[in-house]
Amino acid sequence: MFIVIMGLYFLIQSYVLWRYYQLVPAKWGLRWIALIIALILTVSLPLSLYFARTMPLPLMAFFYTIGSAWLIGLIYFFLPVFLMDLFRLINWPFQWISSAKLNRFRTKNGLLLSILLIGYAGFFGWANYTYQQKVREHYVVTLSPLTVTQMATHTATQAEHHQSGEAPLQCQNGAEPLRMVMISDLHLGHIIGRDQLERWIDLINRENPDYIFISGDLIDNDVRPLYHQGIEQALGRLAPTKGIYAVLGNHEYLAGVQESIDFFAQTDIQLLRDEVVLLPEGFYLVGRDDKMNKLRQSFEALTAELDPQYPLFVLDHQPTLNQRAEGDLLQFSGHTHDGQVWPYNYVAKWINGVAPGLLQLQEGSHNYLISSGIGLWGGQFRIGTHSDYMVLDVCQ
Repeated sequence: MFIVIMGLYFLIQSYVLWRYYQLVPAKWGLRWIALIIALILTVSLPLSLYFARTMPLPLMAFFYTIGSAWLIGLIYFFLPVFLMDLFRLINWPFQWISSAKLNRFRTKNGLLLSILLIGYAGFFGWANYTYQQKVREHYVVTLSPLTVTQMATHTATQAEHHQSGEAPLQCQNGAEPLRMVMISDLHLGHIIGRDQLERWIDLINRENPDYIFISGDLIDNDVRPLYHQGIEQALGRLAPTKGIYAVLGNHEYLAGVQESIDFFAQTDIQLLRDEVVLLPEGFYLVGRDDKMNKLRQSFEALTAELDPQYPLFVLDHQPTLNQRAEGDLLQFSGHTHDGQVWPYNYVAKWINGVAPGLLQLQEGSHNYLISSGIGLWGGQFRIGTHSDYMVLDVCQ
């Protein structure tokens, strides 16, 4: 399957690069520059995949940033040239516009190329701004019986302003709720580094959380840049009152599962791999290993001996909706990124069978919170999607 996908990718990018190369005027050495750019775009992804753990860090960061961004953004370079060729095909028998005029328009047209490049710069600049605007999703959870209610959804900046003017939430018994922050898909590594992480930590600490749950893919594909940037030290700034729990995602396996486990051991994060913890607030925390582990325990085996009077809070990186519990269940997942950009959000929903947000099954006793991720993979832009973190106020 990987070979098929990569083969399709190379075919599409070759078509796109050839069409854009035809637009480049044949003067001032511009076509030589275009060939060099096309070569870098072509080789960056395979080089960063095949030499992920051996290439020097600066070189790896260069190729990985370009190759992964090109892979995600390729669809937006493909659509204009595809639509132009489709119009040429339809126009050919009717000659609404002469073929000669169309050929002059699409070849050696420096003005059109300049307009396209300026447009792309503005478009992807806006998409990067959208990615940087983290969305705060707020939920209220009551135990016995377990219910989950979605409250306000704001960007982080809006949420800060909104919170400053509202009274603190109180439970029906007058007690203050237990506050949890759930994040997933940080993808720390060559592209997302310490500077972004520090900003995210500020967002999270501002919530004054009791618990922080990380639902996989804290690491991208290599632990080397994490040590190089002192990411383990930065994570020490997370300041929950009770603890931080995390599970592995598929990218921890891509980075090397043992190397990832060793990295977690350098932090204050308690890693759960097919483990269950009974928290003092009266609920189980079930941490499932990722599906990349073909030998991971079944959900039934993990929970068979648990007391059904206590609700289950489950961390499972990839959304698994067929888990059944005797009692109440609340699962935190990530992984899908909501496709990151249009139209891949529709593909992600089709593949994973779920969209980000709250999903309630089993007459409301089984609740699933799916995050689109506070970070992302590849190009740092979102189009038609958003990056989020979830804040839960839990009442007894």
